[in-house]
Amino acid sequence: MMRFKVFFLSIFWVFFLNTILCAQDSLNQVNIRIHSTKKIHSFYIKSKSTIHVFADSEYVSVLDSVQCSFINPNKFKISTLQGTLIVQQAQFKSDSALALCLNEFGKKYRFYDGYIKCSVLIDSLQLINVIPMESYISGVTEAEGGRRCHYEFYKVQSVLARTYLLRHWFKHKRQNFQLCDQEHCQVYHGKPRNGLVNKAVAYTQGQIIVDSSDQLIVAAFHSNSGGQTANSEWVWGGKTSYLKAVSDSFSMHMPNSNWQKKIKKNDWYQYLKSVYGIVFSADIYQIVNNLKMPTRQSDFIVNNTPISSKRIRTDFKLKSAFFSIMPLGNDDLLFYGRGFGHGVGLSQEGAMCMAKQGLNYKTILHHYFQNVKIMPLQHYHITKP
Repeated sequence: MMRFKVFFLSIFWVFFLNTILCAQDSLNQVNIRIHSTKKIHSFYIKSKSTIHVFADSEYVSVLDSVQCSFINPNKFKISTLQGTLIVQQAQFKSDSALALCLNEFGKKYRFYDGYIKCSVLIDSLQLINVIPMESYISGVTEAEGGRRCHYEFYKVQSVLARTYLLRHWFKHKRQNFQLCDQEHCQVYHGKPRNGLVNKAVAYTQGQIIVDSSDQLIVAAFHSNSGGQTANSEWVWGGKTSYLKAVSDSFSMHMPNSNWQKKIKKNDWYQYLKSVYGIVFSADIYQIVNNLKMPTRQSDFIVNNTPISSKRIRTDFKLKSAFFSIMPLGNDDLLFYGRGFGHGVGLSQEGAMCMAKQGLNYKTILHHYFQNVKIMPLQHYHITKP
């Protein structure tokens, strides 16, 4: 083993570690599992500033880069130009952003504020980004909303991201982090690239949305409503006072406002027979070839049988459950629909349109969420489940 410049734990680093651990339960700091869908066996970290590595009971100062590699269910290896350490867990911190790359998946780096914790799972490594809450909200706002959006839209997305985080604070409590970085929770790819994002998040700092009972709302959003949002019970079964269908002209004439897909007639007929037990006659063929949905609804009715538009969307991989059907030649049907996504809550493209028309973020949020309040975080207390 090469000689390693290692300093044993000093009083300073005891204070530093205790400060980190005590802050983890504070709302000012969050623990986000990153690259959560991948089996991580090795990764690189680099920074423009010195990388401080706190590994088990040892501290190392690194001026270049660090490589970590999985060894077994109890150990992983930290390698630098100075030498190697075999450890169970480590933390990486720098005065500049940490650039992280999973080398087995390519050389694309993501940049993270805060610090990164690494520990061993059974057959891979787990990475946790410990980060100030508002910095995390900035990353989510850009990842979920896009890199080239209107300043006012970023305000909208930031309030939704913050509300989601607080509502799901204990989602991964057993795994010792708040959220993962995928759609399962909220998409997060590290630091945003657009400076407007940080400005928008700073403007809405600490703002969340609550319902008429002062409970955090389900901060639902989708790509495009197709001109009308959906009631929450149509999609998820549970009614709310604030996720109600609203007319949404702002989502019309946007990139995802309309779609089409061809489906074979025989596939459609077989589906209706096997899933819903439809018995066909000449009249029934005529009906199912010409189903219409001028406004959003949860079901089509065929011979007194409810046919779920949500299930059709899932089974035929349609962009939305807001669609109609028409015959197209001898063998095909044309499913033509409106919108993209589940349709509940905020339409992102509709909100973008509203922002461009000069409407402020609070007006946009109140358009999509009924009977809600936007309030400061300090007036809200999270209770453990």
